[in-house]
Amino acid sequence: MTQNDSEPGNSKLYSPLRAARERLHMSHREVAEAIGLPDPHTVGRWEQGRNLPRHHYRRALCVLFGKDAEELGLLPRSVVEHELLEREQQDDEPAPAELEAYPLIVAPLADAYDLKRSLNSFLGREASVVRILELLQKPGMRLLTIHGPAGVGKTRLAREVARASHAQFGGSICLVTLNAVRDSVLVLPTIASELRMHEKSSGDLLLEELRHFFASRPAFLLILDNFEHLLGASALIEQLLVNCPGLKVLVTSRSVLHLPGEQEFLLDPLAVPEPTASNETLFASPAIQLFIQRAQARQESFQATPAHLARIAEICALLDGLPLAIELAAAQIKIFSLPELLEEVKESRLELSNPRPGEDNASTTLAETIAWSYELLTTREQWLFRHLAVFQGGGSFPAVKQIWSRSPFKDARALSILSPLVDKNMIRPIDQTQEQALYLMLETMRAYGLSLLRANGELLDAQQAHAEYYLSYLQSVGDLLKGPEQRSLLALLDREKQNLSAALDWLIAHQQSESALAFCEVFGKFCGLRGYWSEEEHWLSAALQLAVSGPATASYGKVLRRAGHLAYRLRDLSTARARFEKSILLSQEVGDLSNLAGSLNGLARVLQRADTLEEVPQLLARSLEAARASRDDWSLANTLEVLAEFSFAQGKADEAFAFIQEALTLARKIEDAENLGRLLNTSVSIEIALQHLDLAEKQAKESLDLATTKPLRALALTGLADVTFARKDLPEATRLYEQRIQLAQELHDLSAVALMHYKLGNVALAEGKLEQARSFVQQSLSFFQAHEDTANARHASHTLEEIARLDEQTREDDSGQEYA
Repeated sequence: MTQNDSEPGNSKLYSPLRAARERLHMSHREVAEAIGLPDPHTVGRWEQGRNLPRHHYRRALCVLFGKDAEELGLLPRSVVEHELLEREQQDDEPAPAELEAYPLIVAPLADAYDLKRSLNSFLGREASVVRILELLQKPGMRLLTIHGPAGVGKTRLAREVARASHAQFGGSICLVTLNAVRDSVLVLPTIASELRMHEKSSGDLLLEELRHFFASRPAFLLILDNFEHLLGASALIEQLLVNCPGLKVLVTSRSVLHLPGEQEFLLDPLAVPEPTASNETLFASPAIQLFIQRAQARQESFQATPAHLARIAEICALLDGLPLAIELAAAQIKIFSLPELLEEVKESRLELSNPRPGEDNASTTLAETIAWSYELLTTREQWLFRHLAVFQGGGSFPAVKQIWSRSPFKDARALSILSPLVDKNMIRPIDQTQEQALYLMLETMRAYGLSLLRANGELLDAQQAHAEYYLSYLQSVGDLLKGPEQRSLLALLDREKQNLSAALDWLIAHQQSESALAFCEVFGKFCGLRGYWSEEEHWLSAALQLAVSGPATASYGKVLRRAGHLAYRLRDLSTARARFEKSILLSQEVGDLSNLAGSLNGLARVLQRADTLEEVPQLLARSLEAARASRDDWSLANTLEVLAEFSFAQGKADEAFAFIQEALTLARKIEDAENLGRLLNTSVSIEIALQHLDLAEKQAKESLDLATTKPLRALALTGLADVTFARKDLPEATRLYEQRIQLAQELHDLSAVALMHYKLGNVALAEGKLEQARSFVQQSLSFFQAHEDTANARHASHTLEEIARLDEQTREDDSGQEYA
């Protein structure tokens, strides 16, 4: 041995490291040279326990001597224990009894723990990392649970937080992965193992040893990953937190822990822009970037061209923006083209395979990933989860209660079962600031729930319950759509539109004719008010086709009338006439006076457009009689409006004024915003004819204020533009008519586009722009003639004649001036 080697001397200082060195007959200098240590005296200090080797030297010593750090005595049991050892060495006294109570050898430094850095890039969660670090800095924040659905990226986020918080905790961080642990009693031993503790205890003694370890640290971040199936160990985590003031615990779980002081951090899926968004917006999306990166990792030649972006966005949306699901889909790019992959995801998203089974997740398909969450539910929770899968776009709590009332578990309230599903991230509440919250299931979860309903033979009953609930709901609110609650109801029905469409589709598919017709009475009005006219036509036509061979009912007559009004609005006058005529017969047969009045009004309007006026006075007289007899103010107001329109068309402005004033009085009493707004617009034309321009403008603005839907706003703009034109503010009138055309195009209302072109022709005529006027009016005339709108075609023809006369006069004047 060389001069600087330590002699054995006191046995207490004769360390395992020295024993290993001497067994190989190596000097301090030789050891130092072997591990790249500049100062050989440091080896002696390590052997004496005066300090500890850094992590990379510790690893080199383990390789050199073929032993682990514990066997070499390089991992003091704790800072407190190390201090007690030093005191024992200095005083040459036996070690205190408290040392014997903690017979574990542990690592005090964070770099002893493998934080398992991910090789994948980190996308779209930067703000979440910042927020979690802020929460962890709060003195009173001891337990933070990152929770969210399967595949949302909780583990990846936790690893990034561990990396980013290294300085904040002085390196004292340990991440414990629990996905392979199947019993709550194994949680503490797993933590001890990750902390590199040489376990010699179990149960209460192990808990005490862990408490001693964490209590000796001024700051320590313990990350417990995948805790959802081990909630039975929550109380043990609570005990550690109570007794270790420097300890903070970060948990990732599909379920919250419900411990005192727990701070929840809900991790949402990545946001996915609409496929119709700009290429810049699509390319900047983290979800789309994730797909592109993972696809390129599988196929280097894959390029996300502008043409690809919309399809990628659709794929990501179908997968709810879940990072795991997006990665699974992108991995298939070696097999499918992008269009093929989109179809595959639509049809078989649950069967997408995990390209890296065993990494963070033992599942091999997306279905198995979700099944892991499902199997953690109780039997009752599983039943409700499956049956909630029939809801599209979420279901309200009353709907959930109605579904639960059909369950076999009569001793439990719906809320007691729904709440755990929320806590376990199987569903989530949305729109909680609205009048009624909805409970939404991610589409991937929903697809899994539907597969379970099919497998259990429960799908038909669940869909029927869903359809019956929404039919009952519509019947309960139908009359309210004609009153002051119209605006709020439209908002509620908008949120339920997917469910309403699905319920009606089921009723029609299962040939429940009368239920489908009753459904369409209200759903059709909702679609009409909102401007969903193509959908309205689809559903009304399907319900009417189903009812052809059925009995004469009030619902049949009402749906015929509504379908007739829609055909009239779109200027399919022959279809409108047939529907109104059949509705009149049915309404007479069943004695529905209110609907009879509406159908007579509709037929009168069709004949007016066709310029066949002989029957119109008789039809309107019958309508007025039926409306008054029905004692339905809404029906009477509509009849008076049609009477006002007919009188005005006949040049009887004073008579029209009287009718419309009575109608407005009734409409204000009813407080139906749509009805009042429409009547005000009719009144505007009459007031303009009577030269009451101030009153006409006031009514047009009131109509615009009432316009909560696109069709109502379109009507109100027409009135305001007409008043502006009457005041000869031609530039502003042009602007308003053009704005009206834009709305009409959005509504696919070609008849309104044609009418606005006619009005723009009149503006151009007033400006002396004859060629522009001729072009506009000719466009409108072509539409009117093609759709048998004889009345408007006649007006357009007269205007073209006036344009031709003025054009001829202009040429004569120009010729005369040239001759002079």
